[in-house]
Amino acid sequence: MKEFEVGDIVIRTEASYNTSLSDITNVLALGQRCKVTYSHSSDICVGEGDTPYWAGNFKLAPTQYSDPPLSHWRLRVEYAKGAKIEYFSASLSGWLPTAYPNWGKDTRYRVRPEPTVYQLKIAALEKAIEDFRNEVEELKGVDNVQRKSTAPL
Repeated sequence: MKEFEVGDIVIRTEASYNTSLSDITNVLALGQRCKVTYSHSSDICVGEGDTPYWAGNFKLAPTQYSDPPLSHWRLRVEYAKGAKIEYFSASLSGWLPTAYPNWGKDTRYRVRPEPTVYQLKIAALEKAIEDFRNEVEELKGVDNVQRKSTAPL
């Protein structure tokens, strides 16, 4: 037995063998597309009416659009909303930013991940350490110059 869910779009493929009075008064033409409003066991209701039909007389309707969706369509939507996009470079074995993705079918794309709080802290600490190292090197250079100038001849 076919199982349909409320909201499915179905097409009537054949008429019941036992045409009831409700089928005559609430005619649903063969091939007509309609939305399932109720589904239970072997009965479904479709469209505006509350007449139950045997589910065996229906099939799921093909999607309205025969073309497949564009490649990377979810990422395209995020890009349109302003997300930064990266593509995977096989030669560099890493992700690189792209301002204008070409959405090639064979290219891997992703939304640039936002750094976590810990990653931001680590980056700030690493920069501070680098700044301290540079300052120490400068002071060592100044100290060496002063030592040379005060050294006895």
